[in-house]
Parts: sequence; structure tokens; C-alpha cells
Amino acid sequence: MLKDFDTDQNDQKTILELSNFTVFFGFKLPVQIYRSNRFQLLFTSISFILVSYSLLLIARKPAMGYEVSIYSSTPLIFWISLLFSLINGMFLLWSSISTRSSKQFNLGFFQIIFCNALLVLLPKLKNYMLIMGRGDNADYVGYAMDVSIYGYIPDYNFYPYTSVLISQIGQVLNTSALEVSKYIPSLFVIIYMLSIYCWAKSFKQDQNFIIYSIIASIPLFFAWFFSTIYYMLISTLILPLFFYTLNKNSDFRYRIFVVIICLVLPFTHPIVSLIFLLYLVCIYLEETLSDRNSHKVTLRLIMIFLITSSIWYLTQYALTKNAIVIFEQIENTLLQRGSDTTTLNVATGYFDKLGYLTAIRSFLIMTFDELTYYIFSLLSILFIFKNSEKGLKSISLCFVFGSIFYIFLFMSSQAHTPYRFINLDVNMIFTPLLLGYLMVSLRKQYKIVLNLLIVLSVITTVASLYQSPIITYPSDEFTAYDISGGKWLVDSKNEDIPTITLLSPLHRYSSLIYGSNYSSIHMSSVGPWSSFPTNLSSFETGVFPANITQYFLITEYEKQAYSTVWKGVGQVNESDLTSVNFCKNVYHIYDNQEFSIYLAKSCKEGE
Repeated sequence: MLKDFDTDQNDQKTILELSNFTVFFGFKLPVQIYRSNRFQLLFTSISFILVSYSLLLIARKPAMGYEVSIYSSTPLIFWISLLFSLINGMFLLWSSISTRSSKQFNLGFFQIIFCNALLVLLPKLKNYMLIMGRGDNADYVGYAMDVSIYGYIPDYNFYPYTSVLISQIGQVLNTSALEVSKYIPSLFVIIYMLSIYCWAKSFKQDQNFIIYSIIASIPLFFAWFFSTIYYMLISTLILPLFFYTLNKNSDFRYRIFVVIICLVLPFTHPIVSLIFLLYLVCIYLEETLSDRNSHKVTLRLIMIFLITSSIWYLTQYALTKNAIVIFEQIENTLLQRGSDTTTLNVATGYFDKLGYLTAIRSFLIMTFDELTYYIFSLLSILFIFKNSEKGLKSISLCFVFGSIFYIFLFMSSQAHTPYRFINLDVNMIFTPLLLGYLMVSLRKQYKIVLNLLIVLSVITTVASLYQSPIITYPSDEFTAYDISGGKWLVDSKNEDIPTITLLSPLHRYSSLIYGSNYSSIHMSSVGPWSSFPTNLSSFETGVFPANITQYFLITEYEKQAYSTVWKGVGQVNESDLTSVNFCKNVYHIYDNQEFSIYLAKSCKEGE
């Protein structure tokens, strides 16, 4: 028995030695090698050289037409060099913890900001005209154009902050709103990351907490929205700046800035403003229950924000009407009456269309970072309350109650689309600080695991930063062909003849070209009159099903989407798009290689 006991001890000792050996060569040895100044200089130099070379390749071969995936059309060296540079920046930050070198910290932080800014600037570097133009992005550019054209904020623009910003930058630089919109995402990436740094620094924590918080902020959340000027995104990215000023409001100058932000935020986005009000209430209650001598949030500040929001939103009929509809949907869901569609129902419909395996794969790629950060943020909150960290309790409560409210809206109403709710979670702004605190509290071996998960999150966020077949969504890109064709149709069409829509609404083109006010005035002409008919092959051979004369357009985006990414998934297939050319009541009136316009005569006229 003693011999068996000795044998077990020897086995355990051998296993322990092997595990230490594995950890040493798997992580410790690379880190120790990297801590050498010569190796740091070598790797950093290589990373910048690779990025510079990849940018040169992109500049030499810009996009000439529609690209179904920005990932496959961009040189592979660009993605490799960006990921290598981001990981190199993380290593520089890790090394600065032990060396306390400000040079390492500054260089690593700069490299991370620079690479993330390049990532969202890629469409401009590739000469794309506009990303996600078939969504609200085109209208947002049109709103900014309206401010420049008319010199005031039209009444239909009920969140004008970004519109005014783009318009003013365009006028100062003497360039178009469309051109300015391509640089805005990079500008707010820089503002967001600097704000996270300042916000972390404003807590009375050690330098390690600041560095770990920056490391945790490297993944660009919000998937493909990060490369756009979506108002909800811009509104979310300025919140860390507000919370930083709130932590510093003992200084009178910062207090003034807090009040200014409270006056401006209601003009950015209503959902973010509503959640922000919840944050203010959470912080106020936490400070009141903790019997603190000084309060960062007072009832006066809450009332300033509430009154400003109420006055602005109540004067906006469209917003008030939408709010009433949302409240009715929530009421019907809670009382289990009626059959109002919720965002959850719409999301389930997407799963049914795509197939559950495909939908789950796309969902995990888009949300791996959010799910990972949520799990570890909740673990961090347990540490915060266990250690009674007063400064971080308030943001923990904001994160918890904000997430509950967000899930409640998702399940009980249709306040937004599933993609917007899933990818644009406002509560994610708290996670870098929560993970930063967790890494300070964990043992070394657990820190290594968490850092590796952050590296994996960086990879998945890069993979989902743009729409592509990777996440079962073709790149929604407006090309020069699209804008040229859209302009021809808007200028040439008979305004009494409506336009039916497949995937490219005509009013998005008119907003982008002439401003949203033009689309509003001519909505009967450019607005979607009805949807494109499905299963054309099942109709009478050679006849397009049209009760009245109408225009329709087919772009390269639709052709690529239904022939590759959504093949066999959508209600329209590739043969449907081809068959219109053989319909005797359809006339092909315009074509520029990627944008075709058709005029379909009424079926009754041919009888």
C-alpha cells in the first residue's frame, strides 16, 4: 500500500511538472522572450511594416464594383498584419505592467487605437461609396445634407446630433456629407478608446486596472454597425466620456460638462437616452443607499435630463406615435392578449428561414465577444460586491439593470430589428472596466485564460465587423454603379408610375443623392409601392405579374445575394431574376453593368 502511495505521489509530481513545463513553453517563455527590448522593437517594427505594405496593396487595387465580401476581396496580408499588430499592442501593454514603462504603454495603446481606426476606415481605403446603404445609413447622410442645404434641422429629423456634426465638419473642410461620413466611424473609435482610458483612470484603482481595462476594450463590439454612422452607435460611443466627466464632477469645470452632455444626449437617439436615464437612476439610488457624503448624480441632474428629453420627444409626433405603439406592444405581451409581433418573434423567423444550424453559427460569430464579456462581467460583479468596491458598484448596477431592461424590450416589443438589438447592446460599454477589475482580482493562471479569450474575441469581432457570407449576410455596399443608376432613375422616371422594391429601395438612393427632404417630398414616386413578386417561375410563362405599370430595379447586390449567400433561403431565387428578361410585358430601359432598370407594363394591357 505504501508502495502504491509513493507511486501516486510520483505520478502527481510528474503531472505537475509536465503542466508547469507546458505553461512555461506555451505562454511564459514567449512572454519572457517578448519582454526583451530587442524582441519588442523587432515585433513592433515588423507589425508596422506589414500594415504599411498591406495598405499599399489596397491603394494599388481599389474596388471597381460590387464585392460580396470585403474579407475575400481585401489582401490576406491586411487581415494578418492587423491581427498581428493588435496582439503586439496587447503584449506591449502586458509588458508595461511589470516594467512600469510609459514608453511601452504609450506605444501599445497607440498601436491598438491606430489598428482599430484602420479597421473601420477600410471601406474608404477600398474606395467604397457607402456601407449599409440599403439601410438607414443612406438616410442619415441625407439628413446631414439637408442641414447643409437648408441651414436648419427639418422636423422629420428627430435625433439631429450626428447630422449637425457631419454637416458642420463638411462645411469646415469644404467636402460632401457622404465623404465626411466615411471618416466619422474612425473618429469615434478614437474617442471611445480614449474615453475608456480616462474613465478607468478616474477610478481610484492601481495602474494595472487601467491597463487591463484598455486591453479588454480592444475588441470592437456592435458587429457591422461599427463601420457606419448609425445614430444609436454614435450615441453609445460617447457614453464612456460622460461617465468619465461624471466621476470627475467634484471639479466645477467637469460639472458644467456633465450638464452640457445631459442637454445634448436626448438629441442623439431615443433608446440610448431612455437607457441612460435608467443608468442615472441606478447611480443615484446606489449612492443614496450607501449614505455617501458626496453624490455624482443628484435629483437635479436627473430632472435636467428628464425635462430636456420630454420636451424634445413630445414635440416629435413620429417619436411619440412610435412610443405609444411600443407601450401597447409591451402591455399586450404582459397581459398575454393579442398577437403583436415582438423582436423575439422576428428573430425566430430569421432562424426558420436560414436554418437553425446556419443561424446559430452566424449568431455565435457575431456575439461571441458579447457573450464572453457578459459571463465574465457577471463574475466580476460578484468580486466587486464581495470586496465592497464602492466606486465600481454603481456601474455594476447599471450593467445589470440595463441588461434586464434591454432583454425585456427585446422580448416584449418591436422597438428595433433583431440585428440592431443583438449587435448594438448599449450595456457593453461597462464590460471593459468590469473585465479590467476581474483581471486584477484573478490569479495569474486565470488571467492567462481570460487574456486568451480576449484575443479570441478580437478575432471574432474582426470577422463580424463587416457583413459577409461568414455571417450569412452579403456585403450591403453602394457602388459608383449603384449611385449612377439610382440617379438616372430618380431623374428620368415618370413620377406617376410607382416603383416596386426587391432589396434596394429607391428612396435610399434619392436621399443619398439629393437629401432626405427630397425623398420626403417625392415619397409617392421614390417610396416602395409594393414588394417584388416571388416565385416568378410559377406564374404564366413570359408574363410579369403586374396589375399596373411599374418600375423595378435589380442590382449586382441582389444577383450575388440570391445566387450565393441566400441561395435556396430567400423567397426570390436566381432564376426569378433571370426570367424577367424574357417577360413580354417587361422592358429593359437602363443598364450600367451592375444596375439594371426595368419598366413592367400592366398584364391587363397585353390581354
